[in-house]
Amino acid sequence: FTSDWYKAPDIKGQIEKPLKRACANYLVKAKRKNKPLNSVARFHFGNGAKLHRINWMGNSSEHGIEESSGLMVNYLYDLKSIESNHEAYVTNGELSISKSIRNLLRSRVESA
Repeated sequence: FTSDWYKAPDIKGQIEKPLKRACANYLVKAKRKNKPLNSVARFHFGNGAKLHRINWMGNSSEHGIEESSGLMVNYLYDLKSIESNHEAYVTNGELSISKSIRNLLRSRVESA
């Protein structure tokens, strides 16, 4: 890849879904001691947030491309569920995730 790989017109169709799927797997399934490896994810889940959405090219700055391939994650703080999300996380390690994130986790790599 070149440093401006993300600007190529055909790149979105080739790597957007696999990158978003990899990101979802990392944030939800990569754990140590039943807590996410990612410190930002641990912070938000610990405070009762739901992993809501993964945005393709949400951060297309040079730093964003280098740090996260341009992906940006949104966490949702719903006042009605913050406490129950926090309790489920602290007591059982359960993560609150949206339907779109569950769909990413279930999706399979399409064969070429």
